Amino acid sequence: MKTIFLKLCCVLLCFIMLLVPLAACGEGEDNTPNQPNSQQPGDQTPDTDEKGDQDPDGPDQPEPDEPEISPDQAVLENLGKADYGSVDFVIVASSSYENRFVIDQFASDDSYNGNAVHDELFKRDSMIEEYFNINLVYDDVLDSVMATYVSGSISAGDDDYSLLLASLAKTAQPLFNNGLLRNIYDFEDIDLSQPWWNKKSVDNFELNGNIFMATGAITNRYVYAPYAMLFNTRLIDDLSLENPYDLVDRDEWTMETFAMMIEGTYQDDGNDEIGLEDFYGLAPASDSETAYYFACGGQMVAKQGDELLPLYEEEKNYDILRQIIDMYLTEDVLKFKSTYDSNVTFNDGRAIFHSTALCDITMLSEMADKYGIVPMPKYDLNQTDYISNANRSISTMAVFPISIRDTKMVGMITEALAGVSQYTSLDKQYDTVLLLRQALDEQSKRNLQLVVESVSYDWGYVFDIGKVKSVIADAILKGEAGVADQYATIQDAVLGNIEALMDKFQNYISAEE
Repeated sequence: MKTIFLKLCCVLLCFIMLLVPLAACGEGEDNTPNQPNSQQPGDQTPDTDEKGDQDPDGPDQPEPDEPEISPDQAVLENLGKADYGSVDFVIVASSSYENRFVIDQFASDDSYNGNAVHDELFKRDSMIEEYFNINLVYDDVLDSVMATYVSGSISAGDDDYSLLLASLAKTAQPLFNNGLLRNIYDFEDIDLSQPWWNKKSVDNFELNGNIFMATGAITNRYVYAPYAMLFNTRLIDDLSLENPYDLVDRDEWTMETFAMMIEGTYQDDGNDEIGLEDFYGLAPASDSETAYYFACGGQMVAKQGDELLPLYEEEKNYDILRQIIDMYLTEDVLKFKSTYDSNVTFNDGRAIFHSTALCDITMLSEMADKYGIVPMPKYDLNQTDYISNANRSISTMAVFPISIRDTKMVGMITEALAGVSQYTSLDKQYDTVLLLRQALDEQSKRNLQLVVESVSYDWGYVFDIGKVKSVIADAILKGEAGVADQYATIQDAVLGNIEALMDKFQNYISAEE
């Protein structure tokens, strides 16, 4: 990579020689020629020649066991063998999120270095490079400038980049809006039905037989993108609250239950003023407001068949908003002033719960207390599934520049990267998240996987259609009663944005046509 035992089985062969009985002198022995174990003079033992040598075409010998094929190797073999003559396969990706924290998407060293995730990424890339005779080259570009960086190459007519691991909001969406992405269905070897591609993202982003972005095991940010609820396990015990893990196991983790758990938990630090040093039931991250809305089944814009429909004005969505607003307006919920106030409050043990995108747990490395991770609560007991909205910025998509010409090679290598990641770096990434919160027990891992696998992508949120995302967030933060009036002011913009999106999907023409 660049940055810019088979088990052998031995079989012991035992040949059972027929014994030739000698003429006996004792009484009671019968040497009749027709006895089963007798042999007549001149007869040969079975499967020997006249000289008594073993017949080379004698009885069949047991075959040695076939060596087991690991799942990651099976991915490669199922794709078939190809030799690409040491060509460079260039992937644009970011090794950090805007230089705030590192989430490895590729191996930064050209050898194993002892870091579990890094070494699995190195193993993945080494396997693929050897199997296809290619060079995986990573171009490390910040998310905030990736769209501009790639657009310049495309405009120049260059075919420099094979794959982008791109921030949904900062890169994938702008490139799509400008018609600079290829339809993933142009790449015949990419099988989006495989478990290493997130099915919900595929189902959501496919429209009129076209799909331009997909996510899953191919990027380690996949694990960090969803919003989740963190809880301080010490405080749960100290306050004799029911463990949220048990509530999830019984499918009783709802907004009503959650609101009751934090009700009346606020404690002033002694200065008679509500501030950052007080104790809270909930310290929500500064961008998690809409996570409650989607977790409860709220929808802004939904895909129905081959249409996008605005749904934010449905009565259920108002009911969801009212419930969230009623909770947010209490003193039990921290009203942050700066972006990361809630992270500090939870890290210091001054909040029972912390709703946040999982990427922010990298900021809790110095937390003294252990914490648990569960999905955001459901609306009520009638809701069947947990829903984890994915943060727009940290969500990372596999997307392909419109300039790509060799769809065969790009599709095959991309599918290999995604499939092999499923059995190497993805599992290690789960373990890394759990280690950060000081627990590697099965209950913790099961809940973390539930969060990631229940990830959701709402069209209105992803593309911020008509700025409806801001309307929802403002209503929750400010407790504004006139949400309907705000919706009315953006209705034309919403309908216009939907029409533009539909047009892009309906009129897509493959670059090969």
